[in-house]
Amino acid sequence: MRHPIFGLGEHGVDLFFVISGFIMVALTDARPTTPRTFILDRIARIVPPYWIATLCAFLVAAVDPHFYHGSTEPGLLAKSLFFVPARNPFGEIEPTLFLGWTLNYEMFFYAVFALTLFLPRGRLVVLCSLFAILVLIGSLMRPTWAAATVYTDPLLLEFAAGAILGRVFGARPGAPASLRQVLAAIAVALVLMLLAFWSGRLVFGAVAVVLVSGGLLLERGGAMPRLPWLKLLGDASFAIYLFQQFAFVLVGKSLAVTGRLLHHAVPHLLIEVLNIVAAIALGLLVLRVLERPLTKAVKEALRRLGGGPVGLRAAA
Repeated sequence: MRHPIFGLGEHGVDLFFVISGFIMVALTDARPTTPRTFILDRIARIVPPYWIATLCAFLVAAVDPHFYHGSTEPGLLAKSLFFVPARNPFGEIEPTLFLGWTLNYEMFFYAVFALTLFLPRGRLVVLCSLFAILVLIGSLMRPTWAAATVYTDPLLLEFAAGAILGRVFGARPGAPASLRQVLAAIAVALVLMLLAFWSGRLVFGAVAVVLVSGGLLLERGGAMPRLPWLKLLGDASFAIYLFQQFAFVLVGKSLAVTGRLLHHAVPHLLIEVLNIVAAIALGLLVLRVLERPLTKAVKEALRRLGGGPVGLRAAA
């Protein structure tokens, strides 16, 4: 039986969406960038590790479906690689690497956000209004087509919530917190909490807003410690997320063999702890060996092709 505390991890995606909205607005407010630079930076950051993880899932499932259970349908693989929402053979809206469903939302957010960068002003209002309209359309029409289902999902409102926090707090580490920021955070969380009566999942979005806002307020108040190991985990978070399932499978297979040899079952709590340790270890390895070199190489290649810098930090 799975320990209840680990079930909370399933809602980490809500925190991920709120943080994403916050970061994109905060960074581009502080360092104005072009739509081209923004989208190329996102491609260089997201695509290489995701494609590797997706291809690994496809190949492992094709070679040994008992080791990794997943779809080996070529059409789904092609759509997965280009972030096109599609249903797998089991009728679920999931890509080849099933964890990649969150990136279908993420890349849609990036595409819409990049378009708002063409606007001289009012882009936050346009972004939030557009997502609200899409969600309303989804609520009224209840589409069954995979892409329409994703692009009208209430989860889009979590990006909008994070974007509002990004405008209110900004990318100003060390700046003192204000009453305006506290009130804005409370208002955003309350709106999501009220909307949760309509779409229950948004209650976790409201919790995510509270957590992100709380962290920002602590940081602005000088109460947030700077821990190098925590920053390293943050840097590796994407790799940990993408490759965690492989780590879980390896732990499960290893413990199954160990259990048979020792003639007893391994406690579930121990399995969960080992899963986390293995996922972090694998993620750190992927960060160092694959993600960082690949991201750097792709950014350089895109820079040469486009004749300009690629990266939010490099943008003028």
